[in-house]
Amino acid sequence: IDPKTGTCVELRERLRPYLADYMIPSIYVELDEIPLNPTTGKLNRKLLSSPTRQEEYEVGDIQLAEGASEEEQKKVMRTLWERILSLEEGSIKDESNFFDYGGHSLLAVRLTLLVEKIYQVQVMVKEIYEHPTVSDLINYMNDHTRSVPTQVSLRDDAVLDREIIPAPDQKPLSLYGARAIFLTGATGFLGAFLLEQILQSTEDHVRVCCLTRKKSGDETDSDERIKSNLKNYGLWDDTFKHRIVSLAGDLSQKRFGLTQPEFDQLAKDIDFIFHCAAFVNYVYTYPVLKPHTVDGTQEILRLASTAVSKPIHYISTNGIFPGGDKTPYWENNEIDSFIDRLEDGYGQAKWVAEKLVWEAVAMGLPVCLFRPGNIGHHSITGVVNPNDFQFLIIDACTKIKCAPDNDKWAFEMTPVDFLVKAIVRFAGDPSHFGQVYNIVQSEATLARAVFDLLLDKKLISEYVSLDEWISRLYARAEETDDYILNVLAESLSDVEQYLIDDSIYDCSQFNKAIKNCRIDRPLTDKDYFEKLVNITYES
Repeated sequence: IDPKTGTCVELRERLRPYLADYMIPSIYVELDEIPLNPTTGKLNRKLLSSPTRQEEYEVGDIQLAEGASEEEQKKVMRTLWERILSLEEGSIKDESNFFDYGGHSLLAVRLTLLVEKIYQVQVMVKEIYEHPTVSDLINYMNDHTRSVPTQVSLRDDAVLDREIIPAPDQKPLSLYGARAIFLTGATGFLGAFLLEQILQSTEDHVRVCCLTRKKSGDETDSDERIKSNLKNYGLWDDTFKHRIVSLAGDLSQKRFGLTQPEFDQLAKDIDFIFHCAAFVNYVYTYPVLKPHTVDGTQEILRLASTAVSKPIHYISTNGIFPGGDKTPYWENNEIDSFIDRLEDGYGQAKWVAEKLVWEAVAMGLPVCLFRPGNIGHHSITGVVNPNDFQFLIIDACTKIKCAPDNDKWAFEMTPVDFLVKAIVRFAGDPSHFGQVYNIVQSEATLARAVFDLLLDKKLISEYVSLDEWISRLYARAEETDDYILNVLAESLSDVEQYLIDDSIYDCSQFNKAIKNCRIDRPLTDKDYFEKLVNITYES
């Protein structure tokens, strides 16, 4: 471990076979012993040493001469990395990995801004992940040849582990016959509302086991994180405490990182599974998302198939469709042709994961699939996912007091309360297994109508061109160190396809199913967005 920076390339390499790249620590602290609480025998986090405080180096003097050779470009890039990562001169070599030496997503944002300033080349954060060494990044910047996973590798990943074979015996197929329910994603937005809906819809003796992974640097235990998340969205009820069971585990590891006996016991105990954990990120590439999204789904299928077959309600996405087709996207399993046209890592990962699910269905595992589009705020309370990209656009407008003069964008949303009500209601009826439901708003709300609402409420003062709007995002981000505005500006080209999507999604089976269940779909019109604006900015 480098005593000045806390980095250790060798430790990262040792961990690489066991952890996804985004989970491998960048900074390490060496201890002679683990500090324990003498009374409880548990880890005393307050006595843990803090990571080395890194010295900040000046980067304003770094310049690249006009017409610089490739070797000169690499030399400047090595210096830039050393300054950003607070490393001594000579630490970075041409084959050094940015993330092995303390780099992370926020520093990657800073790197892209400095690269544009020094090299006059615009590089996206996701491209830092794709080209993480000095040599790779310079070569990419010079020829702009994108290195992406081949379609063959994606198709190869879409094959279920041969060990996973659904057990012949089956648990009851109705949620209302379950005593122990397994849920992923409970510390997320959709997962919080789904957990609350499950608890409200089942009897008091039913337990919900929530798989949670400890966040790096977060001293809060799993139970408290789940409770805090529910409270954050106004969902917590004290009666939930004895019904929620947190399970420390990692979705991206085989058997969630549990021992074989622990996993086998879990497989015997669980009666019903909801898998809604999602690593929604439009910056990360497929290799970064694969461990959580693809491998995680495979482990859910392993759990469902072990000991006794257990029913699953699986949350996919309409992102498995490439968009732009004139023919409808149907509610069926015929998705093979789409992979050749999917370009974003998230859509690719969810496509591969859904293919694994369909393979398990073909072997007899009872699964109901849902393909929601964008999940919007609560139709009654206006509570919103603060990380939703459409909300980030609205919020960014209020921060820079202007909106893009764009008549093509539209906000498509399915209210989260409506979605979880449908998921849980369907879980009580075994006839839904083997079905897949597209859940996409038929007529999206024009973004201009929402921006007009902001204008009426004096939350913005003007419309500007899209280029000017993006320029103001960057300027505001630099003034206030608001990295979220940077990420939004950089990822806009990737998410814009969702804002101008005129695809036709067949939702006929879903519409029929909610009609049979007597579930009314809330209107997602201007009034729906006004509730969000009022709750967020006027309360």
